[in-house]
Amino acid sequence: MLEYKILNSLKPLTGDKSKFRQWHQKFVNALSQVKTEYGQIMRKLEDLMDTGTKIPEAKGELDQHFADMHTFSRDLHSVIVDKCEGEAYDKIRPIQN
Repeated sequence: MLEYKILNSLKPLTGDKSKFRQWHQKFVNALSQVKTEYGQIMRKLEDLMDTGTKIPEAKGELDQHFADMHTFSRDLHSVIVDKCEGEAYDKIRPIQN
């Protein structure tokens, strides 16, 4: 995933919470340009989280709608690790791929 110019041009995410929403929108847009299905997954996940769906139920829902969640998860993890710095990196570092 990191070979795509659109993802390489995305600025790093830091611990600045005020800039997260804008960074997130750019991130989802970049993922959509790389793989359309990835943007769909991210939007579906946002919808599920906005309605209060818990993580295990959201995972089940996504697994039903999208064929290769394992590859998505692996790709997402590699991009997030690359794009996070400082406090944001400290928060995601313990998460396993």
